[in-house]
Amino acid sequence: MVRVIAAIVLTMAVDSSVVRAQGANDNSQTVKRIAGKRLVDHDGHSARPLIVVDTADQPLRVGPDAGTALTEWLAIGADAALVVEVQDVESAVTAAQDWIKSRITVLVIDVLKGTSQRRFAIGSTFTFDQNGGEAVLEGRRVIAQTPGLQRPFKPGKRYLIFLAIGNGGTILIGPETSYELLNNHKFVRLTVDRSSARVSPDEIEQSDQVDIFNRVRLAGSNSR
Repeated sequence: MVRVIAAIVLTMAVDSSVVRAQGANDNSQTVKRIAGKRLVDHDGHSARPLIVVDTADQPLRVGPDAGTALTEWLAIGADAALVVEVQDVESAVTAAQDWIKSRITVLVIDVLKGTSQRRFAIGSTFTFDQNGGEAVLEGRRVIAQTPGLQRPFKPGKRYLIFLAIGNGGTILIGPETSYELLNNHKFVRLTVDRSSARVSPDEIEQSDQVDIFNRVRLAGSNSR
């Protein structure tokens, strides 16, 4: 089960080719490498950000078995489940200058499920890496996205994350198993495309935060 959570995260691996670029009238060689030279929408509006989406497969969508709720399935399958607040997001172009990656620093607000592989203490901080991000290149704002990612991690925001511990203790966190905490005590998953009327909120998004936190604690304690 834990390997399923890790697999979901790992399917977000970068493929630097591009399937869409918007507002791409730009002469920057770095920007062109990131965009795979497939620049479209030459409308001359250079003030608009260049949005680049890689051609990696959509995040692996593996659901719970019949009779198992999503909340319990994620809690049992994850190595750890935490509530965190993003302290900082640092984005930079890769050494090959063909993509943007981000390093995210978070503060642990609550530990709903811990793991013996790594200690997560309330009030401690840790970092993890994400594909994509935002950078200013040659005076142009460039946003590199992974497929389906609509809500990136943002400083000051709080999130419920179901994470896996990879080889060497690497922390694996994907938007498919991460939820932003909203002010109305609800959640929104980071990969849901809100522009599509066909997408409906999942079980966690339809539930109250306190209820989900309690269910994750219980499921997590029973799975140890």
